[in-house]
Amino acid sequence: MRKTSLVFLASCLAGVALLAASCGQVEPPPLPPPAPAPVPATSPGPTPAPAPEPAPPPFEKPAISPAPGLTPARDLTGTWTGAGVDYLVALGTNQRNIRSTWNVTLVLRQAGNTVVGTWAAVKTKQENLSPNINFVVPDEPATPIANGVVSGSSLSFDVGTAHWEMTFSTDLMSGQYTIAGLQNVTDPKAFTLTRQR
Repeated sequence: MRKTSLVFLASCLAGVALLAASCGQVEPPPLPPPAPAPVPATSPGPTPAPAPEPAPPPFEKPAISPAPGLTPARDLTGTWTGAGVDYLVALGTNQRNIRSTWNVTLVLRQAGNTVVGTWAAVKTKQENLSPNINFVVPDEPATPIANGVVSGSSLSFDVGTAHWEMTFSTDLMSGQYTIAGLQNVTDPKAFTLTRQR
């Protein structure tokens, strides 16, 4: 009986040892794959500025050659204002019967030696120099000038039947008009005008 118990005990111990050996060979469950390394966030760089537009070439006024026989002229373009005096004379005589004083506006536009524009005159005073004069000299509304020509420091143009001859510096001109066969007369440099700035 004792021998049988020992054999049984030895068998049990061998089974336990075998079981323990087999249990030690159990493989652990696989580890999960490592997480990918975080990518550091990068802030967007500054947006490049657009390429600047090329600057336009500077404006250059085209050179205009003077007309044949004329000298180069300074530019008279602008508004000229001033005053002057003219006279109404008796037909067939040089007697001055009416003296009129005027405020004048001359608007000019020039291209080369050619000038266009308008002339206007408002009477500020009329003096009757002879008795029994009852004629009223009218104002002269804005009227286009014709045949405007500049040469050197001289300007000539026509307004109706009046032919004007003026001389000028940069911003000052003076002169007179003539009307062939009519009663209006002026003295030299009877009208003086200044360019407005």
